[in-house]
Amino acid sequence: MIRKLLALTTVTLCSIPTVHGELLWSYSYSGSGISETGYITTSSTLVAGAYSITGVSGLRNSQPVESLLAAGTYPASGGGVLISDNLLYPTTPQLDFGGFTYRSGSDLYNVYNLSAQYLELAGANCPGSTCGQPGFQGTPIAFSANQVPEFLWQFSYSGAGVSASGYLTTLTNMVGGAYEIVGLTGTRDGDAMNSLFPAGTYGASGGGVLISDNDLFPDGPYLGLGGFTFHAGDDRYNIYYVDGQYYELAGADCGGATCGQPGHLGTSIVFSLSPVPEPTVLALLGAALPGISWARRRKLS
Repeated sequence: MIRKLLALTTVTLCSIPTVHGELLWSYSYSGSGISETGYITTSSTLVAGAYSITGVSGLRNSQPVESLLAAGTYPASGGGVLISDNLLYPTTPQLDFGGFTYRSGSDLYNVYNLSAQYLELAGANCPGSTCGQPGFQGTPIAFSANQVPEFLWQFSYSGAGVSASGYLTTLTNMVGGAYEIVGLTGTRDGDAMNSLFPAGTYGASGGGVLISDNDLFPDGPYLGLGGFTFHAGDDRYNIYYVDGQYYELAGADCGGATCGQPGHLGTSIVFSLSPVPEPTVLALLGAALPGISWARRRKLS
């Protein structure tokens, strides 16, 4: 095993990619008329006792989470403001007064903790200066987040007028020869992609539907006809593979019954994928390098 590790090190010494540290958490919360489940991705380094939330995916009452808002202050539907700091703590309480804010459907939702109670504050229930004050703090919820094992994959794609890159997060168990994509982070033409749509069928801007199965295959072609769907900027995008070609199908280009049919498949893209080594593997390789260097010098002397 050690010989294999050393041999691998000598071959790949100049091509070891930089680790994009990340943790994956399954989360859920529920309250009066509310049910949400999904996944949160965070940084892997604790700062002041908390991880930074970098992405979110899931369903809120059957509506997909479309995007995670950056930490800050955002105008709410009712005229008030929603405040988030995007911090997740490993022990209870796992959220603080800032919590995190996301968009789903036609509204924004802030999930946070106040006085030992988790709450979901919808923009529609956040009127002006009373927002967040007693009586206007939102709906009490039960919230939990648990870390789960994950694989991380670096991806990029480009085509006519489009360039995107980022990271896909999958569960570690394979089903039907594929890993399940449960999260993503990255940018598309400068717009953040930080929310993955759960597998399913979603209405597109043009009136058609975007279909995703969130299957990722370890060998090319890496995607199937379903692929994965995310939100960036003002639209939704489905990345998939059919008949020997990868495509990006934008909602705006997905018109009614013609969506996904010949001539309406989207933009042809070149798609690339590579697994990101786990930090423990890189640590072993790094520890082996001094010994390799010494052995080479001794052999040459």
